[in-house]
Amino acid sequence: MTTKKNIRIWEPLLVGLAAAIGLIAGYNMNFDNAGHKLLDIPEIKEDYSGKADGRIEEILRFIESNYVDSLDQKIISIDAVRHILRQLDPHSDYIGEDELTDHNEKMEGAYRGIGIETLKLKDTFYVTKVIEHGPAYKAGLKLGDAIISVDNQLVSGNQKSFSSVRDLLKAEDKNKLELSVIPFGEKSKETRAVEISSINLSSAELSYMPDESTVYVKLERFSDNTYEQFIESLDYYMKDNDNLNLILDLRNNPGGYLPEAIKILSQLFKEKDKLLTYTEGMNRKKAEYRTTGKNFYTINKLAILINEYSASGSEILAGAVQDWDRG
Repeated sequence: MTTKKNIRIWEPLLVGLAAAIGLIAGYNMNFDNAGHKLLDIPEIKEDYSGKADGRIEEILRFIESNYVDSLDQKIISIDAVRHILRQLDPHSDYIGEDELTDHNEKMEGAYRGIGIETLKLKDTFYVTKVIEHGPAYKAGLKLGDAIISVDNQLVSGNQKSFSSVRDLLKAEDKNKLELSVIPFGEKSKETRAVEISSINLSSAELSYMPDESTVYVKLERFSDNTYEQFIESLDYYMKDNDNLNLILDLRNNPGGYLPEAIKILSQLFKEKDKLLTYTEGMNRKKAEYRTTGKNFYTINKLAILINEYSASGSEILAGAVQDWDRG
């Protein structure tokens, strides 16, 4: 009786350890010793040829069938996918269902809402960004404000999801919302009447001339309209002088649409047919991206600013400039 009890106590740990080893080892795990398996799981062949062989699914089924506590298989599956992607490079990640709509809206450059970004800490959503001149900005919302309720629907102190709060803030059937907020550093609630409208996200909003011969442009991301906004920024400063230096700030730019980055990159080179980058995969043909030689302006000296958070398209742009000794 004592032996069975001890086995029962250690069983969850052993099962969890087996699952962890399986996830860390990726596709290298198999179940040997068919006669001693806890479950009758079909033998997995070792000649992995690049196609999914169902090992992850088998591990998840194994955990679901044998683990002592109930588990949310959706959460476990997402965690497993994220672990696998972390083995590729620091920038590969999984975008969950709740985040996908928000991500797509940012990449498209426009969305319906009040013009804020939020972060959930514990059980409360806090304002982390207020788009200048947007509805929230005009209503007086500020960084750090805690959102307590939206049209008398409590969103703080409960388990409201990001997607449900986002839907409240973009309410398709309303034109105005009443938000109850606690301003940063305060204790009492205040009410803000905020209009709902179409919010345009600028990915090249910040630009100026630090001196009479240089233009500075900050690119937040490479979204649907980044190239167009980049050209508009150059046009504003170069319409009377198309022979200037350029500082292109890509710090904290996580990337985005590759074609937008390539079109901007092509404007930085006078020559035609220079290889900027290429994409290739095990099951994808090599695709090369080259300069067009069709420049709207003459850019003399060029400086690219990047940091550890510059990724994807930002790295490609900076890398091509460095490879061709352009800046």
